[in-house]
Amino acid sequence: MHIWDFVFSKIYVLYLMNYFIKYKFLFFITLFLLLMFGYINFEKSNATFDEKLRNMLFDIRGEIKPTGQVVIVDIDEKSLKALGQWPFPRIHIAQVLANLANAKVGVVGLDIVFAEADRNSPHNMAKALGIEGEYRNNDALLGAVVAKTPTILGYFMSNDQSKNTLPKVATSIENKSAYGILEFNHLVNNINAISQNAYSSGFFNAFRDYHGKMTKIPLILQHNNRLYPSLALEMISATSETQKIKVLDEGGAIYGIQLKDFLIPTNEQGFMRINFRGASRSFQYLSFVDVLEGNFEAKDIEGKFVLIGTSAITLADIKATPFDLAMPGVEVHANIIDNILRGDFLEQPYYIRLIDMFILALTTLVLGYLLLKLSSLWGLVFVIVWSGLLSYALYSLHFEYGLVVNLLYPLLALIFSTLSAFYLNYTQEQEQKKFIKDKFSKKVSPQVANELLQSSSDTFATKEQVITMFFSDIRGFTTISEGCESPQKLIDLLNLYLEPMSEIITQHEGTIDKFIGDAIMAYWNAPIMISDHADCTVQSAIQQIEYLESLNDTINEQYDVTIEIGIGIHTGHVVVGEMGSSGRSDYTIIGDNVNLASRIEGLTKYFGCKILISQDTKEQLRQSYPLRYIAQVVVKGKQKPIALYEVMDTQRWKKFQAVEEEYNQAIDAYINSNYSQALKLFKSIEHHCPHLTHRLYIERLSNQAPIEQAFVMESK
Repeated sequence: MHIWDFVFSKIYVLYLMNYFIKYKFLFFITLFLLLMFGYINFEKSNATFDEKLRNMLFDIRGEIKPTGQVVIVDIDEKSLKALGQWPFPRIHIAQVLANLANAKVGVVGLDIVFAEADRNSPHNMAKALGIEGEYRNNDALLGAVVAKTPTILGYFMSNDQSKNTLPKVATSIENKSAYGILEFNHLVNNINAISQNAYSSGFFNAFRDYHGKMTKIPLILQHNNRLYPSLALEMISATSETQKIKVLDEGGAIYGIQLKDFLIPTNEQGFMRINFRGASRSFQYLSFVDVLEGNFEAKDIEGKFVLIGTSAITLADIKATPFDLAMPGVEVHANIIDNILRGDFLEQPYYIRLIDMFILALTTLVLGYLLLKLSSLWGLVFVIVWSGLLSYALYSLHFEYGLVVNLLYPLLALIFSTLSAFYLNYTQEQEQKKFIKDKFSKKVSPQVANELLQSSSDTFATKEQVITMFFSDIRGFTTISEGCESPQKLIDLLNLYLEPMSEIITQHEGTIDKFIGDAIMAYWNAPIMISDHADCTVQSAIQQIEYLESLNDTINEQYDVTIEIGIGIHTGHVVVGEMGSSGRSDYTIIGDNVNLASRIEGLTKYFGCKILISQDTKEQLRQSYPLRYIAQVVVKGKQKPIALYEVMDTQRWKKFQAVEEEYNQAIDAYINSNYSQALKLFKSIEHHCPHLTHRLYIERLSNQAPIEQAFVMESK
């Protein structure tokens, strides 16, 4: 790869990651589509992993009790030791079949094939030695016993050359299409002396899956354009009232087999998935030699399905299953019969892909979306809960509803969705921290900044909220700026004043919105909620006024000026959030109440007060402060008057306490339209405690024109 191709590929990947981080849910849609692509196109490649997970479900479920209708007559090590090497003389087989028939067995299936004549038969031995005479023919004897007992012979389909005759089959199979069913060119059947006397036969072919274990087995196979039933299916058919089997298909694809009341689900090749009862010997086993000698209870096999097979390791009929790596092949057939009798099938119907896709969508799209909305801790808890619910759902679908859903891709979806959500949330958290550092590093206190770093992204969403707003302004700043020798000296003066004022605001958990020349705009209760935001604002204002007294000593010494400020405070609903253009934005507040707070600050100069608060702010206060009512004021652009209160500093409060009672009486007289009494009281108050507010009332009350209760302000 060319170096520039490599570089551009890396840039493209980074671009994609940034795109997904911005549009996070789009990432999960892409993940879902990728998993769907893998599920549809690589099903066989992933079958091994899927079956390993399915084996775990079997381990979790554990063994279950079979119906008790299937018994195995076992050619075991005990029988080999007693009767010699396999194959046994056919007379032993005949005797076992006779003993089973006498015990009123339901039906017997042979998981063995007699493809050659019995070399131990006296008839064949005499013939081989050239001895003339009538000797017992064990093959003919077995054939005669087979003819008189409910025995289903077994045979084996193969693609190797074979000269055996076709098996005798009692069951007829009705089908419209054999498409998809495995076809074999040859078969290994029993010799004529036995097969021609049988009622019926069934094949006992078995196949391993990709992962090496046996999970399903064919119920029908094809030979010379004819369908043949398996040994287990033929045994079930033999006990049915009808020996007709119908292959069910839809659009040429097989999905099941109908045998009277039995509807057996299969895949498109006619394979039935086995719901294993457990490990080896989950069924009742009887030793072959015990049955031969009659050492068994007739009730154990009366009316039941009996399979004759072998568990001996040396006879090599051992299969690997989900429960057991060494299960006798005959027990696999026993499981199939038991599944059909009980009807607890494991099936993959035509709509199974829809279920798989639905589970996949839930585990990527829904889980991913919810994880994006949760914090890391709650997200971890939710993933654990989701994993438990998903496991339970998959288990229930498998064993309670018999639906063989895909297990691998839901697991991959769970892992990838969880890791992706945590990564995207982590990335967002880092971006949020960077945003906070950029936007709020000089606006709020370190304590508030720490809370912001730990808060959710919703903290910065644009919303309507009750905020306490603060505006302060230097009185006569134009005169002060004109008196400065240079712009730098003016900036130094402003910095000397603004820095401690800002620190006081942030110490009281306020947020500085902006500096408007010599003015400060700040607010409380955003972006972090503060229950006592009105108190924090008032306390910050009082501390600023008190601190300014000592700060003026320094300012006067260095700049030969004295700074006086006015502070307006108001509480109300505003819109708060990140506002501006895509390239330049700020976290701020807007609304009619912001303008009102600014106008209240302007009224401090009109009434000669340092701190004015609105009635709305006063009602939010939880603590007591040195307050006095000032007036009802109608500000520019408003029709309804607002009540204003002065918050006094310590020095002003001490002076005012001497006339407080008289002042309250004067205000009451004014509100109750007792203007002469009010005028008399205000004159007395002004004499003892001069203040611009008193003089405004005196001027208004002394005027011969009609008096309006509220002060109407035509300008700021």
